[in-house]
Amino acid sequence: MKNFIHFDHVCLKPSEQIGRLKDTDAQRRLKQIEIYISCNYKRDISIDDLAQHVGMNRSSLCTFFKHHSGQTIITYLNEHRLSVACNLLRHSLLSIQQVCYESGFNDVPHFCRIFKRNFGVTPKEYRGL
Repeated sequence: MKNFIHFDHVCLKPSEQIGRLKDTDAQRRLKQIEIYISCNYKRDISIDDLAQHVGMNRSSLCTFFKHHSGQTIITYLNEHRLSVACNLLRHSLLSIQQVCYESGFNDVPHFCRIFKRNFGVTPKEYRGL
């Protein structure tokens, strides 16, 4: 096979960088991160725990995620938690404090600040819309 380099039954085009993830590998890893966050958003998630879960070191994980998603892991995690909070505010009678904790935030003032920064209204105002 001309123009291919062979390494243990793996054929790479000369233009492919060795050690670079293929799109399917990146998509698989992003899906692992998404599932991990979706299943664990209620607890404190450390980047080290997440990195260990997907088999990367902390720095590589942060760089990888930012490159492939365009946002930081913390931003993604907060957006997921805010999505859960919006759903709870719309479809439950939980107090704002309960919504805060159920959506994975552990500080009500911080939750309210992030919520208002992202949606332009407080959680209480959002519920009334």
